[in-house]
Amino acid sequence: MKWWPIGIAAGIGAVLYFARAIVAHLRIGDRAVSASAVLLGVSVAVVVLRDMTL
Repeated sequence: MKWWPIGIAAGIGAVLYFARAIVAHLRIGDRAVSASAVLLGVSVAVVVLRDMTL
């Protein structure tokens, strides 16, 4: 399949999005970042697992 680069790019975009969301929440003093941290972990896992299967 020729669509795998788009999937990896989308996964990296999700990682960057959730990482920046956590940073933004921490900057304003909001410590409730557990949901974003879980989604960041899932996004990282998806990118790593996809990269390992190439």
